[in-house]
Amino acid sequence: KQWYQRRVRDNIKFFRKTQMVVYLYSEENQKQIKLKMKKGALRLILKKKGSPFFTSYDRFISYDYPNFEFVGNSMVKREYDIKDSQKVNPEAQWALEDCNIRNKKSGMSLEIKEFVTEDGDQEYTIGGSLTDLRANSQRFNVGINGGWTLFSSELGRPLMKNKKTRELSFAKESRKIKQINFRWNARQMVDKVGKPFDENFEQVAGYFEFSSNPANEVTPSHCRMVQRNIANGRHQKLVVVKRKHIRMASKGDERWSFQYEDM
Repeated sequence: KQWYQRRVRDNIKFFRKTQMVVYLYSEENQKQIKLKMKKGALRLILKKKGSPFFTSYDRFISYDYPNFEFVGNSMVKREYDIKDSQKVNPEAQWALEDCNIRNKKSGMSLEIKEFVTEDGDQEYTIGGSLTDLRANSQRFNVGINGGWTLFSSELGRPLMKNKKTRELSFAKESRKIKQINFRWNARQMVDKVGKPFDENFEQVAGYFEFSSNPANEVTPSHCRMVQRNIANGRHQKLVVVKRKHIRMASKGDERWSFQYEDM
């Protein structure tokens, strides 16, 4: 856990970041990624009970072997300070594409919703609906860093915020509309000031409170795991499974979900 502070008007507000620990679950194989140490090297295999990872600056870092991070289909020993964002290996950065963002306790998922803006324009925002894994309207690209964009798979656009009305919509960027960023904290999807969404995917009233709330926990589910910013200019690679081994491929539709466990 780490402590942060943010100035709010004339007061200093403190909040605590709770690191999210996850297991990477293959929906097709119904198994988790497990790390196995052999002759000083970590191998990636699939097992019913896998190994935990924590996320940092778009990376999946081994919880049990924190000097190792997930790069391609292998675990690579890190040669720099884990907190040094300027030295992050670009080949260790990942994103989650075409995910269903689920609240398993309420049975709801994040979904795009039509609405009329204050200017009378027809637009889309976000809300909650009963989980439907077949619905494109419930599919989003998300990140695993401290400031990622929510991108609708169906609309092909990121979520924005109107600077004046504070409305959230997938409208095109303009002088009065800016991009809004999110982060994960304590298994919740929160905005940059720490306001989470409740079990129905409505933003919680009040200012911010970075604390655990099981009712608000959400899970990125049935995602493509995509490697970002490949240094040599190759196309993004998806994680796939061949003969129960972890491989990388330019094509494929292997789906992965986060699974949680209290450590």
